[in-house]
Amino acid sequence: SPDDAGEYPYTDYMEDAMEILTYVTYYSPTISAEVWTLFKPITRCFFDFAMDYLSNINLPFHNYISRGNDAFVANRENSELLFKMLQQVLESPDTGDRDVTEACKLAETFVLNCKEAVAGYVAGITSLIVRRFAQHPAKKPAARTDLLKVMCCCLLARSDLALYALESHQATAPMMQAWFTAIVVTEVKDLPDGSKQQVRSHFKLERDKKICALGLTAILRHPFDQLPKSMQDGLGHVLAAIVTVLSDLEGLRKRQAAPPPAPPQAQESSGGGGGESHQRILDVDDDKDEDTKATRSMDEVYAKLSQLEDGTCTFAELFGDDDEDDEEESFSSPIDDMDELLFFAHSFHELQTANPAAIEHATTNVLSQQHKQVLMFVLSAAQQKAGGAQAAAAPQVEGTPQGSEGAPQG
Repeated sequence: SPDDAGEYPYTDYMEDAMEILTYVTYYSPTISAEVWTLFKPITRCFFDFAMDYLSNINLPFHNYISRGNDAFVANRENSELLFKMLQQVLESPDTGDRDVTEACKLAETFVLNCKEAVAGYVAGITSLIVRRFAQHPAKKPAARTDLLKVMCCCLLARSDLALYALESHQATAPMMQAWFTAIVVTEVKDLPDGSKQQVRSHFKLERDKKICALGLTAILRHPFDQLPKSMQDGLGHVLAAIVTVLSDLEGLRKRQAAPPPAPPQAQESSGGGGGESHQRILDVDDDKDEDTKATRSMDEVYAKLSQLEDGTCTFAELFGDDDEDDEEESFSSPIDDMDELLFFAHSFHELQTANPAAIEHATTNVLSQQHKQVLMFVLSAAQQKAGGAQAAAAPQVEGTPQGSEGAPQG
């Protein structure tokens, strides 16, 4: 809290305080009333001086919202303060991509955990995303991904309110086009073995792809005749985007489940003194490579420093660790138990029943042959998964062995 002069004398302890509060709000069976008294002062710190500490504030706030959800939504002022925090970051021209990412994490926690309380804020949060895209575009794919993920969450929570906000800004078509582009655009990634690989530049992580698929599918669940005209006409593109994301997600999970490749075996040189001579030559070449890399690295540093002098980038944006973008964060969410494949298949069949002409037009005239094949594969995989789930949930017939225990041995 501030002192009598309105100053904060203990700002140096902000990170430590938030770390302690994170442990307290996570490991306690319930969040006590005394701990809840800290929520409002922390928001006041944020507005006064601590916007740069949002990454630290996010951790206990995630626990407040997810683990103490009933207490959070019971006091409307909590939601109001949180929305103002999002405004503070997303409406400012001085905030960078890292600030945007932290604000998006907070928005995602709020929207996914507070189904009823968030109804009054879905349109406002969607509007913040639209204005951020239009007025202060993100520079890095990771920040654009985070902004689009928040829009996905808003569509999943209340598609009617999110679509209303998009239409009120005349941003439905531009935002959908940005979304579709982000799904398919690729970049070249250097692999540890020195080779290069084309990878998606947005929605890289498993959770990113899942939220993207759920958000797109939420559009299918909205009454078709109430969709904006541009979205009705673009239904085929929505379907193409969904099957692309689901296909990418399946491929990512298979790669994650596969065993890591064995490291290459070093080849022993044959011959007496030739091996040692050859090693000395290699060492000299390695030194040359290191000199070249060092020169290239210094050139990159000077270029970045020039950008700092011009004011076109912040220090964190230029010298931050890009590898962080590829790290999957571990935290619980209400969507963890949602199966995106079954969610899509159910939504597709419902729309097909309610408006067969729309599905017929989209699948016949818009989808490419490749997308049609992937769509059929996705629907077939969902049917098999649903059948497996039903079989697992079915009661066992008396006398049928359960599991392998007691099974006859060959």
